[in-house]
Amino acid sequence: DFENFWRDCLNGRDPNERLFHLIVGGRKRNYVTPDDLMPYARRIVQTHPSLEFLADEPMFQGKFIDFIVTRFFYIMDDELRGIVNLQQFRKMDLAGVFFNAENMDDVNDSHHIFNYQHFYVAFCKFWDIDTDSDSLISKNDLLRFNDYSISPIIAERFFNSTFYPMSSNKQNNLINFTSFAYFLMCSEDKTNLTSINFWYKLCDLDDDGILSIKEIEQLYDVQYERMRNTGNETIPFEDIFRQLMDMINPNCQ
Repeated sequence: DFENFWRDCLNGRDPNERLFHLIVGGRKRNYVTPDDLMPYARRIVQTHPSLEFLADEPMFQGKFIDFIVTRFFYIMDDELRGIVNLQQFRKMDLAGVFFNAENMDDVNDSHHIFNYQHFYVAFCKFWDIDTDSDSLISKNDLLRFNDYSISPIIAERFFNSTFYPMSSNKQNNLINFTSFAYFLMCSEDKTNLTSINFWYKLCDLDDDGILSIKEIEQLYDVQYERMRNTGNETIPFEDIFRQLMDMINPNCQ
């Protein structure tokens, strides 16, 4: 009953632990999924005065909510598992994020995660490459992203990946806005642990957990041919290899 729930899960707990237990409820598990966070993000989006303009745009409102939850997991789930635990709630201070959103006059006046502008920029990028406007993109569509800067090998790896967000968002070898938004987040900031793990997994072509020189050379060869075909100055892989060795400074070579 509620009295036992209050005593065991809420009383004397910090805000993030309270939120975590409220979301998990009576289920016997110690993690939260993206679907678990959807109702809480939806509540903010549907009731906040500064987002009331979305009330007449259910499609945009729904994709905005998806985008917010995707950003939650991008920040918290640096292992790309598609689940987060209490420690990761605390890392982000997710309870504080919801509290601040509810108490801000206008979430669009700051860099807050509920800022609609962040979503709008991402959706415009998605719309630009979704040539048939079916809200799904193919590998060929993704290759047009950022002026064709994505290697075909990487695009293929992303579409065939099984880690979050691709673990549940593939439809007949097409991906939806949520998966694209996650790809975009990892592309725009490659310095945080989530992005590093994301790109490492894509570059680990044989999925053995080790990034070999052979794999790096295979990936570089594609970019080398692109540079050569476009008349840009090319750098031999041997020079790249020496730079990598200088940066890593391994104990043995």
